[in-house]
Amino acid sequence: MYSRNSRFDRSSLVISGNLSHSGFSKQAIRTTLKHLVAALLATAAVSISPAQAQSIYSPGGLFVHPTAFVPPAHKFSSYTAGFTQDEAGGVNNSYYPVTFTYTPTDRLQVSALAVHHQASDEATHTHLGAFLKYQLLPDAATHPAFAITGSFVGHDHMESSAAAVTSHSFLRGDRALATLHLGAKWGRTKEQQGGANDFGGFVGTQVPLSRQWNLVGETSTRLKFDRSSATSVGVMYHDAKSGLGISVGLVNGGRSSRMKFFFGVGVPLGF
Repeated sequence: MYSRNSRFDRSSLVISGNLSHSGFSKQAIRTTLKHLVAALLATAAVSISPAQAQSIYSPGGLFVHPTAFVPPAHKFSSYTAGFTQDEAGGVNNSYYPVTFTYTPTDRLQVSALAVHHQASDEATHTHLGAFLKYQLLPDAATHPAFAITGSFVGHDHMESSAAAVTSHSFLRGDRALATLHLGAKWGRTKEQQGGANDFGGFVGTQVPLSRQWNLVGETSTRLKFDRSSATSVGVMYHDAKSGLGISVGLVNGGRSSRMKFFFGVGVPLGF
């Protein structure tokens, strides 16, 4: 019912629009629906198995940061997302990552990704990259799970990143009362932005509201090349039988001046 290694790592396709004081813009809603429908059509013919969580680019995490949990071995999944960040100069940048993930063992997670990037101040383009996670220790009553991660997204704002993270589920019987995540991260910008690099820390928690809904929150120190700390708060839904995952939250990946509204639907792949 609540597994230490996989209970909280659930897939979420995240589609974002702008959140303003006056509500959602019609253009943001149209864009959100367009990409959501496209993603659902692309996965509609694929059989469903239990899903795992997704961070903004990298599978297996909170909204932004990774966790120390790894999906079950020998599983394939795909991840499609959409989100907007209001970056320097007030320019809105929209990102639509597509990720394909395989877990060859119960400790190793491998992902290939392509990020479609739209901005008003440059031509639309695509970033190609990869994400790896290796779990050195599983979660247990005597110690937390511990994992290391690394990612590369060519020519993106933060082109290279790495993290070391611990995760632990606090249980009462077979029910999780809360799961805590604590980690350190390193990031480096692309050469066009000076190749700046910095270290930081992050913390996150997940609290079950029911067997299917969880409250999720996270924050971090601000990296010197980012505008804000990477922060999120929201809820995630997961149906263990069908594999359906839904995420709703406010998220700032660090490059935005404020948190943005996220809505997400995740569907795992089975072959």
